[in-house]
Amino acid sequence: MRCILASLFAGVIVIPIAPALTSAHTSGPAGEGAAAISGYTISQVRYTPDASDPRKLASVSFAIDPAQARTVNVRLSAGDDWHSCSVASGQVDCQLSASEPTIASLTALDVIAS
Repeated sequence: MRCILASLFAGVIVIPIAPALTSAHTSGPAGEGAAAISGYTISQVRYTPDASDPRKLASVSFAIDPAQARTVNVRLSAGDDWHSCSVASGQVDCQLSASEPTIASLTALDVIAS
């Protein structure tokens, strides 16, 4: 999936590209931003530290509305990889496994959903 956001007022073009995500957005909600945006609403965010090393994050989960999202990926900082998530009835669970970031390195919760 490729996201392109152009800001004509500021004369700036921001093009975040996730090359591993190749599906094209064809219909349904979509949006990108740092505050309230159109598309999906993310709520009930829960971060779970690793049980054996609480300095690391084991998972992040949240509710997504509308619940029609089928594919969800998250990124927890600008330099982080995108993590695949499971989705069921509007509940999203992202297990971070071997790539567990440290809690101190978290700077964002970026979500791509389709």
